[in-house]
Amino acid sequence: MITDRLHLVRHARPRIVDAVPPRQWELAAGADVGPLLGAGVLPTAASWFTSPEPKARQSAALLTVEPVQVLPALAEVARDGALLPAAEFRAATRDYLTTGQAPAGGAWEPRVEATMRIVDGALAALESSTHRACVLVGHGTAFTLLVAALAGAPPDADTWARLSMPDHCELAAGPGGAFVVVSPWGGWARGR
Repeated sequence: MITDRLHLVRHARPRIVDAVPPRQWELAAGADVGPLLGAGVLPTAASWFTSPEPKARQSAALLTVEPVQVLPALAEVARDGALLPAAEFRAATRDYLTTGQAPAGGAWEPRVEATMRIVDGALAALESSTHRACVLVGHGTAFTLLVAALAGAPPDADTWARLSMPDHCELAAGPGGAFVVVSPWGGWARGR
């Protein structure tokens, strides 16, 4: 079967613990996926894949009763080092997305390497999908890089800054192998 629809779901709200690396954060108590489920944008028949990070795996478990395969390539952009205050994190991520530069003193995964990893993971998921639709559950920065690469556009830092938790974006396979965004991030929530 040819998979021609790719649904990206950003995880629900995590519980931020300063002493714990973000890759190990779990969902916050009361993290809610109900509005996304109620929006009716997720396919009823799909192959599901998730990042190995707890917040993504837990979000996937709340979103479907279907089997969900864990793909390490869907992990968030690696960021080692101290947790940045929110405003600094937003500025650093915007710079990373627009210029490819990590913050001074930060050991972030190089943007080209992160993009290649997440694209390879998404293509592997599409290739192994047994349905026309494929759902990937993961992370905002990684998925911003993925959408840009699949659509042949630069990473959209403004869209990244507006992402909610959870959030959804749908892409369709277009001519020549490129993908087209058919439902942008947050589009599902505007109709509520």
